Amino acid sequence: MGRVPGLTLERRQQALGMLVAGMPVNDVANHFGVDKCTVSRLRTRYQQTGSAKDRLRSGRLKKTTKRENNYIMMSSRRHQFWTSGKIAAML
Repeated sequence: MGRVPGLTLERRQQALGMLVAGMPVNDVANHFGVDKCTVSRLRTRYQQTGSAKDRLRSGRLKKTTKRENNYIMMSSRRHQFWTSGKIAAML
């Protein structure tokens, strides 16, 4: 169960508030225009974790820092004909 599609964090919190207030899952789903199973998964995840936030996911680790990324972007704009190898060598 990853991110609940179609609902931002704010909308997820609103949906949980409606569920806690006793509103049926079908009504909450219709209100937000999402599938019933989306709201049901949200409720289940909230009961398990106590949070409406996205869960951490594994993924490829970053090889460069934000500062290095900014330098790469700035260099590529400033020196349009430099190759990626030359920019990498400048790091």
